[in-house]
Amino acid sequence: MTNPDLKELIGEIEALAERSAELNAGLLAAQKSAMQLQSEIENGAETQEEKSTSQNNSLTLEELKKDFATAPEVHFAGVQGGETLAGLYADADFLLFPSTTDTFGNVVVEALASGTPAIVTDMGGPQDIVFEKGCGEVLPADDTRAWLSQIEKCVELRHDEAAYQKVRENAYERSKDYTLEKAAKAQWEFYKKVYHEAYLGK
Repeated sequence: MTNPDLKELIGEIEALAERSAELNAGLLAAQKSAMQLQSEIENGAETQEEKSTSQNNSLTLEELKKDFATAPEVHFAGVQGGETLAGLYADADFLLFPSTTDTFGNVVVEALASGTPAIVTDMGGPQDIVFEKGCGEVLPADDTRAWLSQIEKCVELRHDEAAYQKVRENAYERSKDYTLEKAAKAQWEFYKKVYHEAYLGK
């Protein structure tokens, strides 16, 4: 990206200051594309309130804290669980989850269960949770401008209370498709199918 483009991009995002809160939750590691999210913030989204929850105490977290030492709008909550974690999900306006390697994406379901819409990449399992369910968006993993544009759309949606509330309701309803009971039942049905095919020939 050229300097003029970068200045224009920063200007676009600066106009959205103090108007939305996004959450990034999960393991802060390269395979989770945390560095991509950092780049997106540094290249224009620094005026959004980013709340990041890490599930480990890796050097990556310390590096990010150092990089964002001059950005008071970025908060690192550290390892959280229980009601505190649920509260962080619920307090966020959106979940930003740029991972390209997750085969499922537990944090996406956790966010949806708190009524928080999720923005995910078009790589890995999380896209199957969100795609065309009215509870978030699926974006190209390598398109930074698309992510920044989506953040702007999120801010606009957040200020349309009726529309935003509908998305939150959709998020919660979608999370019900991933309860432990449903997961256990689906697994049991799968095992029964394998057994019948292998031993009963039907």
